[in-house]
Amino acid sequence: TGYQNTANGANALYSNTTGSGNIANGSYSLYNNITGNENIAIGYGAFYNGDAYSNSTAIGYNTSINASNQIRLGNSSVTSIGGQVGWTTLSDMRFKKDVKENVPGLDFIMKLKPVTYYLDMDAIAKFTNTPDSLRLKDAEALKGKMLQTGFIAQDVEKAASDCDLNLAAWTLLKMKMITMDYDMLNL
Repeated sequence: TGYQNTANGANALYSNTTGSGNIANGSYSLYNNITGNENIAIGYGAFYNGDAYSNSTAIGYNTSINASNQIRLGNSSVTSIGGQVGWTTLSDMRFKKDVKENVPGLDFIMKLKPVTYYLDMDAIAKFTNTPDSLRLKDAEALKGKMLQTGFIAQDVEKAASDCDLNLAAWTLLKMKMITMDYDMLNL
């Protein structure tokens, strides 16, 4: 049996059996967790799906996680996450080893294909198994009408592969959504 869990809200940590060290704050948060450990879910329906992920955090209404060791802020209807400064990443030379100047910067950049697109909110909801009762139809309609600019993760992966460049810019998980960290493209 799981231990050292905290659940606050109707059906929070509802399916948990052996998962330990979890915090679920909000109705239906961490609802399907069974064996996952050290997770945090804050918000109604936060981290609803996922039965065995660990060390992940979901903050906000119906925020989804699709692997262990992730942090997600907000659901697919969120239109902005920000603050007065940008995100920071450890870059201190004292904590790096095997440093080499071997990045094919310009070759890689020339292979990138920037695109504009609209998010298919129905496809996202279907892929994440979001029940209609948890969908924010008005917010999704607004988000679905916003013209986005960026890259297609699969195209970036191919460009990197063509240049023999191993980037940590995306998370490829079998049968999972592909995500991409645009900050990792700073060459």
